[in-house]
Amino acid sequence: MTDGVQEILPFVVVAVVVVVTAVEEVIVIVKNEYEAINNIDELIFVVVATTSVEEVAVLKLVIVIVFVFVVVFIVAVFGGSIIIIVVVEEVIVGVIVVYEEEEEHQHL
Repeated sequence: MTDGVQEILPFVVVAVVVVVTAVEEVIVIVKNEYEAINNIDELIFVVVATTSVEEVAVLKLVIVIVFVFVVVFIVAVFGGSIIIIVVVEEVIVGVIVVYEEEEEHQHL
């Protein structure tokens, strides 16, 4: 690894741990409120079902921005492994499709 990557690696690890911990906390809180939630698809459905169309649009935009940032960061740090990029891209597409499907259901 280069010196630059070695210098920022501890910060990256801390940032990842903080984000993962925060996400876990949110999921625990949501699961306590909605005990029927067993997987991320149901979690997304509950989030979409309890928000307005405008909020969903903003949420979708935020998710896309975060994923794009993550992809750019992974490419910058790890030299752009094509497998990682493809997997993250599939996740982005999957999340967007789920939100669009749920948004259509709200209009019906």
